Amino acid sequence: RGCTFRLAGIEDIPFLMKEDEIYRANYSISAFRDEAHWRYMLTEGLITEYGSEFWIMENKQNSEKKYCRIPEDGFGTGLIISEISEDISIDALGNLFLFCKEKALDRDKPYIRLNLHNNSRAGRMAISMGAKEGTPYAWQIKIPEKALFLRTIKPILEKRIMASSFSGFSDKFRLNFYKSTVDLIWKNGELISVKPGQGECPFSFSLSDELFPILSLGYRTWQELRYIKPDIFPNSEGSALFVETLFPPSNSWIYEQY
Repeated sequence: RGCTFRLAGIEDIPFLMKEDEIYRANYSISAFRDEAHWRYMLTEGLITEYGSEFWIMENKQNSEKKYCRIPEDGFGTGLIISEISEDISIDALGNLFLFCKEKALDRDKPYIRLNLHNNSRAGRMAISMGAKEGTPYAWQIKIPEKALFLRTIKPILEKRIMASSFSGFSDKFRLNFYKSTVDLIWKNGELISVKPGQGECPFSFSLSDELFPILSLGYRTWQELRYIKPDIFPNSEGSALFVETLFPPSNSWIYEQY
């Protein structure tokens, strides 16, 4: 349908960086890749275990230009597509799939696997076309210093509180990790202190250490996590709503940086 495909070169770095900006705008947690990252991936990185083909697709009829990433290695025996332009159209995606089908046949790959977020535009369209919905994970993250992390995201937490029914909140809220506790001290909607818990606190939420990143980064709600860890609990309806306000669910997806 008037589409051409070519391997990306260093002259395409400005375009690829703009594509990254579109990708990052769609996720609360994403990878940042600057000019040096892209230059490495398109040159020296090609001979590493993360080496990938970056294909540029151009439609001469409507000037549409998109890209995809095909890693040289990965899990399974299929052709893996690990990145697709976030704002790709359905016609362009169809052309891309035809191209990838040809590559899969040429390379004796029995299937095509999309390593994408199910809620990405390409992911949703592929599922609507009949692709099997997978169960990918967006990232693996550990937060060793929870208090420091909470202080770092203070502006985000305050913004969420300001836009909620807790606007102007003044009180202490405790996160109980069983072996340790962290108190968030609020005054008129401002988070004025984050410190180890002391004394009694009737307004609290309990969960284990390893689940804190999953909750605080919006990958799963506390209700979803409770299916696998029944000992997660808010001590009141108010604290349940407060946790949901602080840590709402959101889409996140981290591309490989190399």
